[in-house]
Amino acid sequence: MEELGISVDPKSARYLYTVHGPAYDQPRDVELVCFSAQWKNSPRPLGEISDVQWLHRREQAKFAPAVQVLCCEFLRERESNHSIEGTDTGKPVSAHVKRSAP
Repeated sequence: MEELGISVDPKSARYLYTVHGPAYDQPRDVELVCFSAQWKNSPRPLGEISDVQWLHRREQAKFAPAVQVLCCEFLRERESNHSIEGTDTGKPVSAHVKRSAP
């Protein structure tokens, strides 16, 4: 993918999850459509990406808000299934967070 400097094997790509959640630092929601796939090269920041890090899920406070929702819901489902297999339900997860006025 062009902003991470990786090459994705399209034959390995499969849909995992869709989540609606709050946008990072904006008063609107975003939709994340997530896939798993095999890739080549190490991710690195390119284009609009300024930093790439592997973070443990215990560090969710560092994630964008919609990614926090994704991790919470996807990982909960994954743990209940004991594997990634079976999570391709096609059911979107929706989270609507009201922001408090400053």
